Amino acid sequence: MYMVFFSVFGNKLAAAGDYKMAVKYFTDAIKYNPTEYRLFGNRAFCFERMQEYEKSLSDAQLSLSMSPGWVRGLFRKGRALAGLKRYEEAACAFMEIIELNGSSPEAAQELMNVQISQLMVRSQM
Repeated sequence: MYMVFFSVFGNKLAAAGDYKMAVKYFTDAIKYNPTEYRLFGNRAFCFERMQEYEKSLSDAQLSLSMSPGWVRGLFRKGRALAGLKRYEEAACAFMEIIELNGSSPEAAQELMNVQISQLMVRSQM
């Protein structure tokens, strides 16, 4: 019951853009159900929005360890890696989503973004 309460409030806060408070609620929900991979994915989203990319990546990887191939977890992982400027790894995450999904406009857009970022970094060398 508590896990659902904290999760619902965390989702509402994240939707409202209050990512810091949403992280608190998702963390509390995780205490009640540490095997619910979606809670880690939701918290990864909030960390990514707060530009705390290491924490976001850690939570995304935790969610994927519980649910391998979870498309949202892969998306969170890709965004965190892009935030860390680990563009090649981010591209791999987005390509994996496209392979699993057949097509994903969001993943294709993110893939293009990281590939452009990669090219820009290379051209500055």
